[in-house]
Amino acid sequence: TCPTCAVEEHDAPVSDARFKPFEIRYDEDKTEFTLFDSDGGERISSITDFEDVSYVCSPYLPQCLRPVSGSGGPKGRAFSDFSKLAHLSKGGVDTMLEENTFNVLLSGLRILSSQYLVNGPNEVNALHEKLSLHASREELKSGQAGLVSAHVDHSPASATFDVAMSGMCALFPMDYVRSKMANFESKVYLPEDPGVVQLENFGIHVHANGEVIFGVRVESVMSYVKDNLPVDLIARLVFDLHEDSASTLESISSAHQRLLMSSLFKKTTRVALPPDINRMSTFGGNNAADLGLARSESKPVKTTMTRFLSQKLFGSTEYTKVYNKVDAVDEYDSPEVVTNSSGGEDMIPAKYQFNMFTAFLVDNIEPKVPVHDLLDGEDAENDISQIVGRINDAADLPDGGVVVSGEKGLIVSGEIGKKFEQLIMVHTSVMSRRIFVSTFFHRLYEMEADIDSIQEAISSHIGKPSGLAEIRRRVMEACKQASLLDSLLTQAQATSSDMPDISAATAIEGQSDPAYAIMLETLHTTEYRDELIVRLKDLESLLQCARLGLSSLRENTDVISEMQMFKLQESLQSNTRNLESLFRSNESASSSLEIMQLVIGGSLGFTILDRVTGEWSLLDTEWGRSFFTNFVDPPGVWFVISMLFFVVIVITLQFAMRSMLRRASADMCMRYSLHVGINVQAMRRMLRRHELFSEEADTDIEGNNMYKVSWHEPAEDYGGSPLKVEISVDQGHARLCTLNLKYNRQDGQMSVPEVQDRFFKELVDAGVVVNVAELGGLVRPAERPAEENERAAKDVQWSKARLKMLRSKASQRTKFKNTEQERLVRMSQPN
Repeated sequence: TCPTCAVEEHDAPVSDARFKPFEIRYDEDKTEFTLFDSDGGERISSITDFEDVSYVCSPYLPQCLRPVSGSGGPKGRAFSDFSKLAHLSKGGVDTMLEENTFNVLLSGLRILSSQYLVNGPNEVNALHEKLSLHASREELKSGQAGLVSAHVDHSPASATFDVAMSGMCALFPMDYVRSKMANFESKVYLPEDPGVVQLENFGIHVHANGEVIFGVRVESVMSYVKDNLPVDLIARLVFDLHEDSASTLESISSAHQRLLMSSLFKKTTRVALPPDINRMSTFGGNNAADLGLARSESKPVKTTMTRFLSQKLFGSTEYTKVYNKVDAVDEYDSPEVVTNSSGGEDMIPAKYQFNMFTAFLVDNIEPKVPVHDLLDGEDAENDISQIVGRINDAADLPDGGVVVSGEKGLIVSGEIGKKFEQLIMVHTSVMSRRIFVSTFFHRLYEMEADIDSIQEAISSHIGKPSGLAEIRRRVMEACKQASLLDSLLTQAQATSSDMPDISAATAIEGQSDPAYAIMLETLHTTEYRDELIVRLKDLESLLQCARLGLSSLRENTDVISEMQMFKLQESLQSNTRNLESLFRSNESASSSLEIMQLVIGGSLGFTILDRVTGEWSLLDTEWGRSFFTNFVDPPGVWFVISMLFFVVIVITLQFAMRSMLRRASADMCMRYSLHVGINVQAMRRMLRRHELFSEEADTDIEGNNMYKVSWHEPAEDYGGSPLKVEISVDQGHARLCTLNLKYNRQDGQMSVPEVQDRFFKELVDAGVVVNVAELGGLVRPAERPAEENERAAKDVQWSKARLKMLRSKASQRTKFKNTEQERLVRMSQPN
């Protein structure tokens, strides 16, 4: 449900002429509101439907934004003038849902929208190269420069780039100063509803300090030409201008700029960036330029109005080579679908949100009343609030005009707006930066909320083994966003030193005009500018706090990993103990099986003898009958003899089993992972001296040649027990990879270090190991002779005796010194 939503009055379900409460739900995927009334009815709200109006606008930029003589940029290029085409909006239609009452009218309207874009000298210099700002008007007319495609050229080596005209931009260079600023005129070709006429070219100013200004002069809106333009219609016009200017800004900005600016918003669209993402094919055979991405539309738009405007803009029907034989086609109402020749689907990033501050400079405002009557809190003030936002301050100007300062814009009427354009431009730039700083500040709060959410997930991770991967992913994403915000803030602080300020000429001119002081007092430009420096420093400390929170999250995640690893190790140890018990049981069962095999074998032998001898028994012999008479006939004697015989057999079997188990448990296994260099030929010579009982070779197509072999070392060389050896050799790289030794300490008399020293000494003596140093501490130095050991023992004893003597002398000296001190003390005391 949506707790707070602005819905038109006609959207509310009405029954029996009475308003009833209703529930509002918002669908993020469809970006629409659904209304549910108490009777179970539902319908889609029309509050999100756009209302388009027809209008004609000419590009415009104040003279204070144009470079002066000697700046190094070309001059004399004038913006297009569409004042003669103002009547075209009368023939257009609108998509407004209801009739409006116009309360405030503006005459001679000029609109200047400012937005902050993270920028710098290198970005501006790259923009010069991208947009070919040195191109001539003739090159633009012939289609050899200035056209920007919204699609990605996946075949940059191709001589052509077929793409629909919809979504393209035409750029006309006006002024430029390398690595500092650029002024150009832009035309965006976007589809509109049938019958809607929107002729708009922008004047765009881009500065290295991050200042971006879009300017237009409104020639007409619907049937209103030049003067008495209703504010209610201007509000719809401004929305279209913001949308189209944001699309243009997104097109000309680099991938790095788009990435940094998109970090200000929590929910962003994932963008697929191929290797040639920043490449655009200009038409007419020019080289590729890095233009990035822009908004695209799926259907091409070809209307008679488009062709007519193209003749006015480019001076020729052959304004582009996007469509084949465009000069021969006259039926523009039947669209020809043209697809990208690469066949790939372009991934377009989310559009810039409209964080713009807009200045409205007008010649006259109606009704022409004092500002306190204009801002009456009723319809007139509501109309003005549509375009400037919440009103902060307002004042009357000496020439009869007014100045209204709002949260999202300002209105200046009269000649003061022309006289102090430089002050107004500084104010719009400062206010757009304030919007940027406020957005950054709120983004930090969103990041804090994300950190708290991740912390809750960490706290409740027990019982969710698969949740650690999701936690790590969220932590990595948060760290990435923090890094982007850090880069964005760093660049914003770097450009704050070059923030626009009121020029000395404007200040000197304003000293003699009381309107200048009124505007300064109303706009608070200087206070806002100084405030920005402080807020940027505060943002740095807040971002550092967020980074500390992320560091804590990473530590907590590591703790979770360590806990899981600890539990895994405990589980492995428990399983290992169970496996050891199982192995011991198997060894016991194996020993029992061996004894049973012997017993069964003996029984089989006796059975065979019985078969051979037939009916023979002991009673057939004299001594057998005597034994039977003496030991079997007497009562209980044969029972005692049987039990004694049973006890002897059982004890013998138990002794045999325990002996076998002790021998099996006495095996010592030594495993080594060496990877030391060896001499393969020497190893083969050593193997020839042994009887091998296991060989295995493993070779693949990559040239790896692994050789595994096992043999027994003689028992006499290892203290009475044979040594089982198993090695793994990489013959291709001549490396001894692994070594396994198995020795029975019950049969033999050597310890693990002795077995190790003996075998590795054999490898070294045989020349198998090339560099003995690679074995490290596995080869211990030879033991010293007995005489040397005796001499070392005598030295130790002499050292101990000398130490004891020195300690005794020191004790005696200390005792003598104490005695002398006591004697001196007694002598110094009076009797």
